Amino acid sequence: MSNSAAIFIGILQAAFAAASAGNEDSIEWVSRALKAEGLQQSTFESKIIGQEVSFHIYLPEVYSMQRENHFPVMYWLHGSGGRPAQDYQAGGGRGPAVLSGHFGGAMRAGKIPPMIIVYPNGLRKGMWVDSKDGKTPVESLLVKELIPHIDENFRTISEKSGRMIAGHSAGGYGAARIGFKYPEIFCAVSMRGSGPLQEVFTPSIGPKGNAQTRRRILRKIYGSDQEYFKKLSPCYLAEKNADKIRGNLKIRQIIGDKDYCLPDNVDFHRHLEGLDIPHEFIVLEGVKHDTAQLMQVLEKSSSYWQFYQTVFDSPKPSKKAESFKIQSAS
Repeated sequence: MSNSAAIFIGILQAAFAAASAGNEDSIEWVSRALKAEGLQQSTFESKIIGQEVSFHIYLPEVYSMQRENHFPVMYWLHGSGGRPAQDYQAGGGRGPAVLSGHFGGAMRAGKIPPMIIVYPNGLRKGMWVDSKDGKTPVESLLVKELIPHIDENFRTISEKSGRMIAGHSAGGYGAARIGFKYPEIFCAVSMRGSGPLQEVFTPSIGPKGNAQTRRRILRKIYGSDQEYFKKLSPCYLAEKNADKIRGNLKIRQIIGDKDYCLPDNVDFHRHLEGLDIPHEFIVLEGVKHDTAQLMQVLEKSSSYWQFYQTVFDSPKPSKKAESFKIQSAS
């Protein structure tokens, strides 16, 4: 190969790497719309960031039939590297569509109560926190703006008993930390293959190919500040709000025994035990860090579906509850 050809290839490789990094760091508050039965995309105007923010929402079949009824809501948080329209491990970039089929089928079969499912936009690397530099206030958009917007525009059971939060991977991390920070808003937290659950963000933990991405997340989201990361962690928030969480929040933690997040999940389970916080801890045999594989295993489990039955009552006629007040400090 000639020197000029080698230089040209090197320039192309550098440009590709820069473009890839730029894509990972891009902020897309309005994501690509997905279409599936019962699923639609919508937006709300955010006062916090001064622009439109998208979300996807699944409405159960009976929503249009039972017009007098109000329905419980599950907020599903996607993983890191994904978006609500591109959950990085569910159905080849169609996470909400696949998940809506998963839950919608269970609703039609009577395995779980009819519920609304909201898929917020947490950005590709938003981590479901307010970034230290203030550029991506993902948590605040969800709690202070999206939830009130959903309650105002859809027939929801707009109180704690009608609202749960769930997610996979970084979405499970987000569900735990937001649920533990605001136990007055949610009645349940469901975590699948969650991470990072440790109190120190270690880029070396996880798939080797993603180590550079984790270093970028530590810098971009947490400002390379381990103390900031710790105070946002589920471990820290569980300890801080243990009295508010204990007995007031149903918690389920699911992890595969082949998942690289298993050690930290075991430590987190023991941390909750030490705080005397009741929770379900489920380890699935042969399951990796993979949403699709996880769903295939869980769909066959009656106890998996029973969790939602214990969390939510059936839809019912309901007056709108008063707007919730955010009581927790950061």
